[in-house]
Amino acid sequence: MAYQPRGRHFEDFKVGEVIETSARTINPADVTLFAGLSGDYNPLHIDEETAKKTPFGSRIAHGMLTVSISTGQQNLTGLFEGTTLALLGMDRLRFTGAVKFVTKAKDRTIPSTFE
Repeated sequence: MAYQPRGRHFEDFKVGEVIETSARTINPADVTLFAGLSGDYNPLHIDEETAKKTPFGSRIAHGMLTVSISTGQQNLTGLFEGTTLALLGMDRLRFTGAVKFVTKAKDRTIPSTFE
């Protein structure tokens, strides 16, 4: 039997449709590993004493780490399996709040327009 991808094609997504992933806990090890991988050693992410003096009150996850985890969570849904060739961009990406450790991150994607 030939491989049948379970992912969706572009025309299968509907504007306004809510796509929700499972939750994943963000922990200090994730942030430490991402700092080493990315080279982003901003004290806000890696130094608890410095981070305590910020409006956040403690270390927070890198914004790009949360984006990376989000793409992984979306991939785990199977929506893109066998139908996606490349990520071409993320228009209008915004970081609207800090992600503190032991936060359960869940991705909620709502397609708003297709161009």
